[in-house]
Amino acid sequence: MGISNFCASHYMGKNYVWNVSSPDLNLCDRFLFTRLQEHCRKVNYLDGEELYADVQRFLRSLSEEQLVRELNKLKEHCHAVISQAGAYVTL
Repeated sequence: MGISNFCASHYMGKNYVWNVSSPDLNLCDRFLFTRLQEHCRKVNYLDGEELYADVQRFLRSLSEEQLVRELNKLKEHCHAVISQAGAYVTL
């Protein structure tokens, strides 16, 4: 199951739209890209295919528990932003 589908099925419902314009409210920017970057910096790839295969392995290695934990953090952050009338907040 892809991450967008996972989010939609567990949290947002069928009409879920991924928010790509706000890094602090985007799961990929908040969680995935940082960890993926840390992971990829440890490896010297021979070519793009090797990098692609490793990224696929990395993404598949993420557990449902990890995703649920990060989605709950994102949900908490969204509620904080809403309570501050859309202002930027840090948690």
